[in-house]
Amino acid sequence: ADYTNKLVLKNGRRRLYCKSLPYSEWYLILSMPYSMLDESVEAFGDEWTRTALFNGIIITIVLLIVFSIYYYMMREQMKSVNEARHVAERANKAKSEFLSNMSHDIRTPMNGILGMTDIAIANIGNDKKVKECLSKISVSGKHLLGLVNDVLDMSKIESGKMVLTMEQIALPELMESVMSIVVPSARAKNQRIDL
Repeated sequence: ADYTNKLVLKNGRRRLYCKSLPYSEWYLILSMPYSMLDESVEAFGDEWTRTALFNGIIITIVLLIVFSIYYYMMREQMKSVNEARHVAERANKAKSEFLSNMSHDIRTPMNGILGMTDIAIANIGNDKKVKECLSKISVSGKHLLGLVNDVLDMSKIESGKMVLTMEQIALPELMESVMSIVVPSARAKNQRIDL
């Protein structure tokens, strides 16, 4: 059987170890002074402490580097997410404003068409008045078609393929066209518009 014990002798303390040898009846007995054991344990402890301290410093440095990289990547990712969110919010706001403006712009020529149609029906025997109403209905219809085409051209604007052209216009005719579209809405609200 294995055996260990502490011996106190005149010349100091000793540690006694006893181990049976395999396949024999013999025992190996070892007596070691405590001071030698203490020095070995102390040397091992010092070496282990230095190794643990060195490894701890290395692990801490590696963790700081990994954390710094992770923090930087997360900060950049959050910045990208915030920028994308701001772009989406601006796009959403622009689309809402566009729809609001377009609904108003489409309603105006539609009111002109409906108003002139009512006036033409009310003056069915007066060819001059019906012809004037049909002319204004035509102008309002063309304006409405232009608005619809503008909406359809939004994809061209978004893709950068929209081409602007410069052309001469007759300002009095343009103002007359605008008036023919706006006047029926104004009359329906008991408002007066002078050009």
